Amino acid sequence: MDFMRQLDFSQVQQGLLMVWIAVAGPVIVAAIPIKALDPLRRFWWPLFRRGKLLQSPDTAGRGLLKLTVPQSFFTHFYIVGLTLNTILFLTSFAFACKCSSGVKNQFSSVVAQLTGAGAHHTLFAGDTVPVLGKFGREAWKLAFLLLLMEIHLTRRLYECLFVSSFDPSARMSAIGYLIALGFYIVVPITLFLQSFTQESYTNAFKLFAAQKLKQKGEEILESANEAPDVLNLISYLGHIGFGSYIGAGLMFFGAYHQNVCHEILAALRANDEPGSSKKYYIPTGDWFELVSCPHYLAEIVIYSGLVVASGGTHLVMYIMLALVVANLYLLAKPTHEWYLAKFDDYPSSRRAMIPYIA
Repeated sequence: MDFMRQLDFSQVQQGLLMVWIAVAGPVIVAAIPIKALDPLRRFWWPLFRRGKLLQSPDTAGRGLLKLTVPQSFFTHFYIVGLTLNTILFLTSFAFACKCSSGVKNQFSSVVAQLTGAGAHHTLFAGDTVPVLGKFGREAWKLAFLLLLMEIHLTRRLYECLFVSSFDPSARMSAIGYLIALGFYIVVPITLFLQSFTQESYTNAFKLFAAQKLKQKGEEILESANEAPDVLNLISYLGHIGFGSYIGAGLMFFGAYHQNVCHEILAALRANDEPGSSKKYYIPTGDWFELVSCPHYLAEIVIYSGLVVASGGTHLVMYIMLALVVANLYLLAKPTHEWYLAKFDDYPSSRRAMIPYIA
């Protein structure tokens, strides 16, 4: 309870913003197609490349950059990200249910349960006693946003386990692995915290979280069975913002095409006979007719949808999207060049990642 009282969400948000800027800044700059930035790209390439691109001359690492891990460790990103996101989603969902369980649900009742005292006591100095229902829209918007991320991470974990076929000999940079692992830890936290911009809403959540931390397991299970007011729930979901549903549509659109492209790549790898040397094929179908790395393009569509669903009012979301675009472009460009060098009959109309552009 003391921890929740002392936790300053705004300071955590500022700290996360600095982390995003520090990590994304150099990557975004490296992705700018200017020859003068080639030295920066040569520094970053060993961190991001993997598989067939890892051993190319211009990506040869030095020192710690030579350390690699199996490419199958990709699965770890989604296990860790999904675990953390699930915790945050369930917490946000529980708070949203509390907000929509009826307009009589007040801070005073929460404080009374926390302290065992009357409604006149307060947990934080200067607290007012507003109705929790007033925070329903914000609470459900946050839960909806984390649900979208939950679906994305679950699908990617499924694809890693049951669709993708990782070559046992394929490797990726160990440092790049740790950076990517950090990405999937920071993203759910960023999505979660960007909702807390109003002091009253933040305090409402702190009170709720403190209550849950104080409860015993049986009490938590009992309170979880409390159904929200259906009419309030429908009202909140209808007013979380049209942009949330547009963003969800973009995410599902990108997810569909990414899954199709991953299925195409997996089918190509299935053509290799066990024990035979690695063979490469020109992928065709779906967005492969337009670009060499359509699964990267789909990832950009997915994260663009996430930004739209968030409301598009937070700088940190755009920095996150810019990092995704820059990182994937730094992977897509050499992949496209590898295809052109490998196959004489490779379609000349294809671009690396963005149709008709780059």
